[in-house]
Formats: sequence, C-alpha cells, structure tokens
Amino acid sequence: MSSTCANRVSDFSSLTDRREYSKILRENSLLEPIVKNPFYHHIKLKWYQWLQLIFGGILLLPIRLLCISVIFFLSMLIGLVMTVGLSQEDLKLVPLKGWRKRARGILRFLGRSLAFCCGFHSIKKYGKRCRREESTIFVAAPHTSYFDAFLFFILGLPTAISRAENGRLPIMGRVVRAVQPILVRREDVNNKQITVQTIIDRSDPKSDWPQVLIFPEGTTTNGSCLINFKPGAFIPKLPVQPVVIKYRNKMNTITWTWQGFSVFKVSLLTLCQFNNKMEVHYLPVYIPDEGEKQDALLYAFNVRSKMAEFLNVITTNHSYEDCRLMCRARELNLPLESAIIEFVQIKEKLKINFDNCEDLLKKFASYARKKDGKMTFEDFCNYLDLPVNSDTHNVFDLYDRNKDGKIDFREFLIGLCLISRPEDNEANLKLAFEMFSKNGINKVNLEDFHSILSSNFTMQREEIKVLFEKIDQKKQGFITFDDFYQFASKSSDYSKLFGKNKEFKILQHNLEYSKLASTTSIGQSCSFGQVRQSTSNLSLTKRPMSDKARANVNEIEPAPKLSVDLNEHKKE
Repeated sequence: MSSTCANRVSDFSSLTDRREYSKILRENSLLEPIVKNPFYHHIKLKWYQWLQLIFGGILLLPIRLLCISVIFFLSMLIGLVMTVGLSQEDLKLVPLKGWRKRARGILRFLGRSLAFCCGFHSIKKYGKRCRREESTIFVAAPHTSYFDAFLFFILGLPTAISRAENGRLPIMGRVVRAVQPILVRREDVNNKQITVQTIIDRSDPKSDWPQVLIFPEGTTTNGSCLINFKPGAFIPKLPVQPVVIKYRNKMNTITWTWQGFSVFKVSLLTLCQFNNKMEVHYLPVYIPDEGEKQDALLYAFNVRSKMAEFLNVITTNHSYEDCRLMCRARELNLPLESAIIEFVQIKEKLKINFDNCEDLLKKFASYARKKDGKMTFEDFCNYLDLPVNSDTHNVFDLYDRNKDGKIDFREFLIGLCLISRPEDNEANLKLAFEMFSKNGINKVNLEDFHSILSSNFTMQREEIKVLFEKIDQKKQGFITFDDFYQFASKSSDYSKLFGKNKEFKILQHNLEYSKLASTTSIGQSCSFGQVRQSTSNLSLTKRPMSDKARANVNEIEPAPKLSVDLNEHKKE
C-alpha cells in the first residue's frame, strides 16, 4: 500500500478539494477507522413487519421449501452426470467441452429458478455487460450476503472463487465441481500462489475458459463501506468490469455478516418475504494504466474507489484477517468487535503479520476486561507488573490514543510497536514536507509548517513562527525541507528534531525509562519545549495529552544531567 500512497501523493497537485486531501492523510495515518465494525448487522423489526413475515411464513414458506428441495435434487443429478468419468484434476485443468459444456445451460436455468423460489422474482440489470473480448474478469462488490451467489447465474456461470470445503460437500459438492470454480484454502499461505496462477491462466483472453467472477473483498460485510480489495483479480494486469450489487428491501433480512443473524435466521426471514429486490449494475470496463499494471495494490485501490464513488460509501482497510481475529476473540471470551483493528493498515504501518497479532491478542486478553475488551490503567499496570504512579500513567496516556481512559486492542498494538521502538524523525519530516508540497515543488508555507511540527512535536504556534522566520531569511514566505534540515543541523536547540528519540522501551513486560544520547545533554532545555515522539509514521493530526496526564507531567521534577555511554548502549 506504500506505493499506492506514493502515487496518490504525486498527484496531489490535481486535488483541489481539501476534504479529499484529508482523506489521503487519513489513509496514511493510524487514526481510528470511521466505520469501526463493518462485520455487524442487526435489525429491529416492528410489530407489523413481524406480522407480515408470519403471514409470509404461513403462505409462502412451505411451497418455497418444497420447490428449493426439488431444484437442489435436479442440480445434484445434473452435476453428477456432467462430472461422471472426470477426475478432480481434469476439472481443474481443462474446461468442459461438448455436451458437458451445453449442460451448463441447464444449471444456469436451475440457478435462476432457485433465485425465483427465494423471492427474487425480478433481478434488475443496469449498464452494459462486457464481452469476453473486452474483459475476462468481473469484480463484484459489496459482498453482503450468500445471496450474492445469484450473480453467478446471471452472468452465465463464469469461473468463480469458492472455498475448497464447498467442493467436498456430500450432496452439492458435485454441483460445485461441475461449474469448475477455483477452490481455495484461505489459511494456507502456499495455496495463495497456486490460486493467483490459476486466476492468471483462466483469465487469459486466448484460453477457452469462461470469464472470471471475483468478490475482491474476500468476506461479507454490512455494506456500509468497501473494505480492502484483495489483489488477486488485478495481478493478471488485464481490464476488469466492476459489478455493483444492491438490495432494495425495506426489511434488510438479506445481509449476513460475522456478527449478527445466523445463516438459518437470515434464510428463514428472507424466504418469508413476499418479494426480494436485487439490482445488478454493470460499471464501465476499467482499463489499467502502466503504473497500475506494475502495482496490483494500486490497481485494486483505484477500482475500489470507483465502486465506492458509485455506491456513495467510504472505503476502509478492514479485511478477512479482521474476521479471523474476531473468531479468536470469541475463543478468548472477548467481545468480537474488540479484535477489529483494520489489519491491512496495521500490517503495513507496523510491519507485523497475522501470527504476531494473534499472539498479542492472547496476551491482551489475559489482562483486558471481558465486558468491553479493554484495559484500564490498573490493568495496564498489572500487565507491566509496575506500581500505579504518575510515571506509569504518562506511558498509559501515550497508548490511549482516543483519551477515553481505556486501551483497546488496536491501541495496544500501536503502542507496543511504535512507542516501544525508535522512530526516524528525519524520514517522517521529509515525507510530511512532500505531502504538503504543491505543484511538485518541495516547499511549504507557515501554515503547513505549523501542521507538520505541531503534529510531531509539542511546539507552540509562536515558537514555530519564530523558527520559520529564522529559516526564511530571504522573506520568501516559504521554506524547503533542505532549508529546514540545514538550519536545524547547525543549531544545538533544533538538531534533536532529526535524531532517533526513544522515550520508553518495553522489554519482556518490564518498563525501563531510557534516555538516549544526543548532541546535547538530556537535561539541557530546548527553546521549542520537550520533544515528543511521533506515534505514527505520518500522523499529521495532533493528539493532545489528557488533562490528568498533563498535570502529572508538571508534577515530575526535571531530570538531572546524565552522561550516557554510547558503547554500553551498543552492547545492549
């Protein structure tokens, strides 16, 4: 995703809307997600809606269940006939031909009949579906329900992505294998490479395979946003046609998420509705440019943005891995939503993998409260095995990003990974200058300079203004990063801005206060005030300390001058 950000930063000169710029900053920071839990869906039905469903259950449910059973039975027979004499390897490597291929039309008819029996009487289609010569890949979103599978029949049985477990089902497994999907095991890292190669092979315009249908979100959500798109559909570097699915029911019993109604309840309530409204919107074929062909993540990001714009929803960095962490949280008796961290962003920013997150979640659960899945200050002290005092509270305040007096798992992860290890302030400041530069010229004015320094250091506006005027000796009204760097390097007061500052180090659950060597002694006062470590690689939004923590800081006596042995630190 770093390359994505870089490309978007390079195009900043074309962005005239300040809100769009704020969106870019949000994507480059570790602020809390706007949609905290896209995997939750629950509806409260009114009495007349329950009455409607009861009548539907009495009049429609028995007939619909009977028809569905007949369709499943016929599908099983057709699937059995289509795959007789073929091994699983044959079905993976060669597309069906002859009478087997023509029999797919029967399965398509049965699938559309199944949708009709489920109440989807008229599925409206908008836009123009592309031919295979225009695009071999469909990308569909938002993925909100297993009823989205009806799109598979509408598109004429394209190659779909399905769980490997579905191909081994005792009854419907034959039907699944008959349509020759790409079967994947998402927890198997080695299987991902095989899946990607299979997508490339089947989407080849020269092959005889049908078009490919992929839901790039990889899991179901409540539709309030578009979560991270997996890059699999975009790695082949071919044009794709975005397909948007909408449901227009007043009673949204269709949405099925990880936290909400069960499969049984969703199915029962949906079958009891007299009519279920589904729409399919074909968006124009998206043709990647050279930059997108070389960066599948950028390609996926831009296609997702187009679809989100059409849907008028936001985009987030949640992913299927967040769902896996939710399942782990359930096993640890924590609320499911406590493990939602926007994994894609956390992984990119903090350089940690899923196994690291899972291990830390287990440790976090040992001290967090089971009621809300958060740590209080006392829990935090127990975790570090430290006494309750003002010094420890200052560290707690650094973890507590939203200043609510508690630490959730996301704050816990960020704290361990950022506050506990040094940051290269020079790289952070240089990137910040690039973000604020306009028209490709690497220079900033006083307002932008204030935004950069106030977010990374505890400097007052007047102090920043004085520093800006000292650097801008020619009174041009702007400065460059090189001007700032050269001036700060020659000043004993400001050289510390470009040093690697490590305020706190957490090692084996023990807190050690460590003050590292700098060009000046640690006890020496700085004209700009106490330097505060940035808690984000590019956090351009200042997060003030709480009143309680600020009072504690004022009560702490100034540290005496210390002499630090550099060789000793190297040994450590």
